[in-house]
Amino acid sequence: MQFLRDAVSFVETSYSAIEQTPPHIYLSALPFAPKDSLIYQGFSHLCTNVVSVETTGINRHGGNLVMTLIGHESKVTSVVYSTDSLFLASGSKDGSIRFWDTRTGEEALSPMRSGDSEITSIAFSPDGKLIASGTKAGHVHIWDTLNGQLLAVLKGHTDYVEVVAFHPDGNILASGSRDMTVRQWDVHTREPKDVAFADPESWVISLAFASDASAVAVGFGAAQEVRVWSADFEGGIISVIKTGGWPDTLAFSSDSRCLFTPGLNGMTSWNWRSGEKLSTPAPALAKTISYSADGLYIASISDSYNICIRNAQLLQDLAQNLHAHNGGVNAVALSIDGCTIASASEDGTVGLWNAQSGETVLPPLLGHGGAVNLVVISPDGRQVVSASADRTIRIWDIETGAPVGEPLGGHEGGTNALAFSPDGAWLASASSDKSVRFWQISTEGSSTEALKSLPADQELHSLAYSPYGTLITAADSIGDIWVWSTTQGEGQPRKLIGPPSRIRSVTFTPDGNFILSVVDSRIQAWNARVHADEVAWELQGHSGVSTVQVSLSGQHIVSGAEDTFGTWRPKPYCTSYTVTQLEYDL
Repeated sequence: MQFLRDAVSFVETSYSAIEQTPPHIYLSALPFAPKDSLIYQGFSHLCTNVVSVETTGINRHGGNLVMTLIGHESKVTSVVYSTDSLFLASGSKDGSIRFWDTRTGEEALSPMRSGDSEITSIAFSPDGKLIASGTKAGHVHIWDTLNGQLLAVLKGHTDYVEVVAFHPDGNILASGSRDMTVRQWDVHTREPKDVAFADPESWVISLAFASDASAVAVGFGAAQEVRVWSADFEGGIISVIKTGGWPDTLAFSSDSRCLFTPGLNGMTSWNWRSGEKLSTPAPALAKTISYSADGLYIASISDSYNICIRNAQLLQDLAQNLHAHNGGVNAVALSIDGCTIASASEDGTVGLWNAQSGETVLPPLLGHGGAVNLVVISPDGRQVVSASADRTIRIWDIETGAPVGEPLGGHEGGTNALAFSPDGAWLASASSDKSVRFWQISTEGSSTEALKSLPADQELHSLAYSPYGTLITAADSIGDIWVWSTTQGEGQPRKLIGPPSRIRSVTFTPDGNFILSVVDSRIQAWNARVHADEVAWELQGHSGVSTVQVSLSGQHIVSGAEDTFGTWRPKPYCTSYTVTQLEYDL
């Protein structure tokens, strides 16, 4: 499936060059393909003497920009995909509707203009033959998508038409207005039907039908809420969603399971049946979104004249990956083979997920008596270990979900970090009781008492093994890093004294030469093999950093903050790194 997604993206982004002459597949398209795409990885090595392309900044592959459509003379107010995803329509304050070919980014029709003030909303009919548009003058227009001809002007609203939407059966058109009503129109006769409802206290600013006709969602401005009915507006309200902001636009996911409300605080997904918030994947300013029918892309606009088309898979996955827990997620871990994700939750459970499908592979693992704060997966992928506020550490069989042996105890304070040795034979735990404890791991169960304990003089908050397992390092609450040799028993530790602030994360580089630590939004590198007690080099420029990891190749350092991440790529044999900060933009 990912190969097909990459192939579609490859053709769409290079369509104009390939259309001119097939050799451009190799001369132009392949060199500019994302390096992590399966198309590039599968075919680039078969070509010789092709252009070499190096990119910086956000990679467009896997959740980012696909193309930008430019043409409107004023702000874009609405975008929507046709049902076959081959076309995109956009409405603007310049009073025009533009019709775009999504394969080429070119206009397929001349701009449609009614001369009836600004376009506020547009919608495709399910069969793709019609476009409906609402205007600032309070009128609804119906257009023929074959030739761009205006077929009808529907009058009835007394103020701005904020939104128009077709019922999935294509027979009814709904429109919501600042006159605080939602009206329904017969698509075939162009005659008004009953007013669906009127609210004297808050005007309608958004409306969307689920593709399976199971529901219709209506957003109200002043009330800052979304109300969900059955698609025929009959019966009572199914749910009321308090969005905490104006729900400027609404979109159901392609499978009708989730409802998305983008705004100043990000795209948020909801279970529309219960009104429960599922996730807020990433902050973004998005005034309008539209899903393609295949669920692969989202078109969105902000306060600009341009339209951005993005890969929807990242957002869709995040919306689906949070259904098993009833509380916040405190930690996640990915197995070395990339097949399994483990999650630790405030609700006291451990979740196990298929990393490819995003589906849970087992019911939540129960046993802890408090919030689960940490989770790690063994190097062989057969066990997951969790640490809880109940001061116990539990080992679980990943295949069956059964506990392995009895809970591990011994720490007199909370467990703040866990780490497996590279061979998976040992588990280390760092605690607020100022110690690191070591447990010997087996498939039958481990001893409930630690076999070894290494003392420190401060609470320990982060922990890491060196790649070969000969060293283990822990960071404390006052800025010091402790390094022990695992081959010398309980020998005197090496102590690296850093800035007087809590170190949030430590890790080794893959070659074992450096220890990386995060303190005060800086990443500091310490020489792990040479007994030098000064920082070897330092990375700055990425605020709010709380964690750091290094790719297995050692070519990238990735730092994470609350809503951004940064990457650094070293120059060969240099001790300094250049920084590029990347922000999610969905």
